[in-house]
Amino acid sequence: MMRGAFPMARPKQIITDLEHLVYTNKYVRVYDNQVTFPSNVKGRYLKFDWTAPYSVGVLPVLEDGRLYLVRSFRYASDEISIEIPKGYGSEGVAPADVAIRELGEETGLSSNNLRHLASLQTDAAIMNHLTHLFEARGCRPAFTSRPEETEVFESPIIVAPDEAIALVRSNTITDSVTVNALLFFYCSIFYDK
Repeated sequence: MMRGAFPMARPKQIITDLEHLVYTNKYVRVYDNQVTFPSNVKGRYLKFDWTAPYSVGVLPVLEDGRLYLVRSFRYASDEISIEIPKGYGSEGVAPADVAIRELGEETGLSSNNLRHLASLQTDAAIMNHLTHLFEARGCRPAFTSRPEETEVFESPIIVAPDEAIALVRSNTITDSVTVNALLFFYCSIFYDK
């Protein structure tokens, strides 16, 4: 197997002895599986399967170069999280189309300049799910945002790229999808010349 420029040998497998579905809803299936590790030790492993085929995150870059970040209440952490707009994809819909939809829903912004930054697994230890990251340049207000009824947003923050990186470094922005989008965006400033 080859990933990037580094050859990767296939490691010994963790064998699933018994797959046990413990919870399901329209978004996720959660398994508590009995497994055998390569050392022949028996154990358990949690696995999450999102029902959506993929997710997207889109970093809005305003016409003046500042970044538009949403402040979303996250139930699991019981906190407001500073993030890029994100959402789930569906079969037959291109990730770029979902990114543009999420941009509009969560911010009311539009952009005609969407660029794919990366595709990554947010936590390969417990789930097999790709998140496609995009940058939307030249964003401008187009309409009133229309969040889904399950989303809770506070007023956005608008910051220069350097300020966004400072928020990551101070652990103010901790959402992994957002941190990765900022990393790829910031690297592109220096390396895509």
